[in-house]
Amino acid sequence: MIEEINESELKDLLEKNKIVIVDYSAVWCGPCRIQHMILEKLQDKYKDKGVKIVSIDIDKNRSHAEKINIVAVPTLQIYHKGELLKFPDNGEEVDRFIGVQREENLANICEYFLKNK
Repeated sequence: MIEEINESELKDLLEKNKIVIVDYSAVWCGPCRIQHMILEKLQDKYKDKGVKIVSIDIDKNRSHAEKINIVAVPTLQIYHKGELLKFPDNGEEVDRFIGVQREENLANICEYFLKNK
């Protein structure tokens, strides 16, 4: 099961883990349940390698979600050594993935940053 945290717990997790994947979701969101199943598989594979996967409920943490402009769920943000990662997308850099993300894509990101950075 993916651990649910709040904004105040996030900073501590970022300091203690090499990679942190934050899943912004809501209990009423059907695609979020699919994303959670994918993230649980990823968590089982990488939990002993410095990867922490957590969830923040946007309804319980509304001010934080608004502050960082979470406009849809599920939304994932990935941190490496405490820094929010940015990824190329159509010539721009994005700091989040919106919608259900495939396990293999997330695994590739984890593998890359575990090996190369």
